[in-house]
Amino acid sequence: MTGGTRKRGTTWSYYFDLGKVGGKRQKREKGGFKTKKEAEAALAKAISEYNHAGMIFEPSEITVSDFLDQWYELYCKPNLKYNTQLGYLRIIEGHLKPEFGVYRIKALTSAILQEYANSLKMNGYSKSHMVGILSVLGAALDYAVEPLHYLLANPMRYVKYPKVEKKPRERIILELDEWQKIINRFPAGSRYYIPLMIGFYTGLRISEAFALTWEDIDLKNRTLSVSKQVVKRNFGADVRKAIEKYGKKESRSSWYFTR
Repeated sequence: MTGGTRKRGTTWSYYFDLGKVGGKRQKREKGGFKTKKEAEAALAKAISEYNHAGMIFEPSEITVSDFLDQWYELYCKPNLKYNTQLGYLRIIEGHLKPEFGVYRIKALTSAILQEYANSLKMNGYSKSHMVGILSVLGAALDYAVEPLHYLLANPMRYVKYPKVEKKPRERIILELDEWQKIINRFPAGSRYYIPLMIGFYTGLRISEAFALTWEDIDLKNRTLSVSKQVVKRNFGADVRKAIEKYGKKESRSSWYFTR
């Protein structure tokens, strides 16, 4: 690869040849260096990065906060389900922006991110919560590498997740008198009475109980079949606006069955 340095006025520049576009040789040049030695060092680095990545990398000055907003708009909104968007947005606004928002994205290093990962464990986060936060951060930085080209490599790649001992989950078992209080609150005739009774006597999840239809009930053989569940999904809703206006509740939604 042909390249060199030259002086332009009081500063030095470097240049080198790139590949051909439309049959014409392209050239890369950058100036503003105080000395020839600085220009030569920058030339060597630029050629190395070009050979490694197939492009010239110019570190972005964008902040992590602005980048996360960009990633959310360009990737999360078009590709993720509503509830997934909601979870990502909570992590972005509640964890990542407060911790890294003022950083320039190019300043994030594996060492900084490893320290953050360790702090999550020290602050008592559960394994699933910690993994959720770090996974969102890793996915965002993958997007900064490709297709945005803000970074040459994802610094999360070398971060080790701290080991967290899984605490046994306490099972909550209702006493009969507690169950009776629930039935007194939702007696026969209430829209919740039958799903509650089905759940109590069969152990079905709420989503499974509410998804039952008559085709799932065999009165002759006294059986029921569980083949689907009901979930809530919002169509065309903007997660940010929904959170601002309704908190955790959303208005424009529809119930549908999924098998």
